[in-house]
Amino acid sequence: MQFQGEDRIINLELIEKLWPAFEERIPDNKAAVAFLLETLLVNSALHCHCGIIIQNRVKSKKKRTVMCSVCKKEIWITSSTLFRRVKQLKAWLGAIYLMGHGAVVTSNKLSELGGTAISTALNIVRKIGLVIEGERQQEAIDTSYKIASMEFVSIFCRRSMLTLPKVHPSIALEDAPSQEQDSESADDAQSPEADLSPNELEILHLLGTEPMTQDQICDLTKLSVSEVGGALVVLELEGLIEAHPGGRFSKKKAQKQANADAATMHTRNKEKDIYMPSMGALVGRVIDMTQSIRGGISRKYLQIYLASMWCQLDRARWNETSLLHAFIRSAEICYQDILDYESPTIVSIRA
Repeated sequence: MQFQGEDRIINLELIEKLWPAFEERIPDNKAAVAFLLETLLVNSALHCHCGIIIQNRVKSKKKRTVMCSVCKKEIWITSSTLFRRVKQLKAWLGAIYLMGHGAVVTSNKLSELGGTAISTALNIVRKIGLVIEGERQQEAIDTSYKIASMEFVSIFCRRSMLTLPKVHPSIALEDAPSQEQDSESADDAQSPEADLSPNELEILHLLGTEPMTQDQICDLTKLSVSEVGGALVVLELEGLIEAHPGGRFSKKKAQKQANADAATMHTRNKEKDIYMPSMGALVGRVIDMTQSIRGGISRKYLQIYLASMWCQLDRARWNETSLLHAFIRSAEICYQDILDYESPTIVSIRA
C-alpha cells in the first residue's frame, strides 16, 4: 500500500483531537447503550411488538432492554436497528462520531481506538458506507456524477471476487491479456455459448435485463448454490452477464445499448458541469485522499468508499447527528449483505 501526501497526517491529527472528546462522553459500552437508548427515545424510534412507540424508560432486569408500559414485555433496544447483536457498541458510535466530524475512519485505526478485531472494524466501516450510499440513492434529486469505475484503477490494490486470478487487482477484466492468433479461424466466429456447460446455458437463458439475485436463480433453476455460483463466475468472465449491487446479475446489454447508456451518462455529466467545471479534479481528489489515507481499496467495494468520502467532504450535509439518524432510518444490514455487495461498473460520486 502506498501512503503518501499530507491528507494522512491531517486526518490522524483530527482523529487524535476528536477521540478524547468522544471517550469523555462515551467511555465504555455501557455508556454507549445508554446513549443509543436516549437517541432512540428522543427520535420515537423504539417500537414494541404491540405497536406502541416507547417514549419513556421503564427499567428491565436484562441488559440492553426496556419494558413496554402497555404490554409489560421486555424489548431489546437494538433489535430493530443496525446495531442488532452488536457487542462493541462503543466502536460503532465512535466511528460515526469521527466521520460525523469530518475524519476518514480506517479499519486499522478504528480497531486500535475501539479495541476491536480488524475484521469487526472493517465490517463497521463498510456498513457505514452502505448506509450513506443508501441515503444517496434516496435523495429527491440525483446530483451524482456517473463515472466508470476504471477511472479509479490506480487505487485498486486489494484482491476480491472481481479480481482476475494471478494478476494485479488493478487489471480490469476487459484489459486481461488475450492470446493472439496468427489468422482468423472458424473459432473466431463461433458463438460464445458453444463452450458453456448445461448449467451455464440454463442460467444464461434464464437471465434477462432485469437483475436477479443468486437465490432467485437457485429457486428457478433448482441448482445448488455452489453450481449457480460457479456458473455465474464463468458467465461473467465470458462477458455474457454483468453483476449489480446487492449480489444481483443480468444478461449483459448489447454493445449498441451500452454505447447509448454511455452517451446518456456523458450528457448527464455534461449538464452537471455547470456546477462542477472539472470532474477530473474530483476524481483526482478522491484518488489522492485514498492513496494517502487508506493506501488502496478493492474494486468490489469502491462505491461504498465513494459514499463514505461524500460524508467526509460534504460537511453541510453530514454531521454526527445526521449520520446517526441515517443509521436509525436504515434497514438492517447483515454480514452477508457486505459479502454479496459488488460495486457497479459505472459508479456514482457526489461533489
